[in-house]
Amino acid sequence: MSHRSECCRKFLSSVLFLFVFWPLSTQAQEKIKIAYSSTDTLNQIWTIAQDAGFYKKNGLDVDLVYIGSTTVGVTAIMAQDIQVGNAAGSGVANAAVRGADTVSVGCTINVLAYELVGSTA
Repeated sequence: MSHRSECCRKFLSSVLFLFVFWPLSTQAQEKIKIAYSSTDTLNQIWTIAQDAGFYKKNGLDVDLVYIGSTTVGVTAIMAQDIQVGNAAGSGVANAAVRGADTVSVGCTINVLAYELVGSTA
């Protein structure tokens, strides 16, 4: 057997070994923390996505953290304790006015989810 054919055989054997024994998905899932600030129905997108496995399906290992205050949530984002946070627009705007480098990049609802109830008397 010639030297060239021996090298080709070794190369093809190595490639075959890698295809058979190497896992197809070797990428580690990215670990992130997501904070949500309310447990009402409109804000359950975070927990529903976790329960349905959407995060893992898209390569994310998510740790959901409940932070019941927008101010604390924005502070946690600024301190890089969490990577994604659910916060009221007023908290993000207030932080920006005070010099923080914050931006709102999305909204999960397109209406105010509150009602004003008054008395006629």
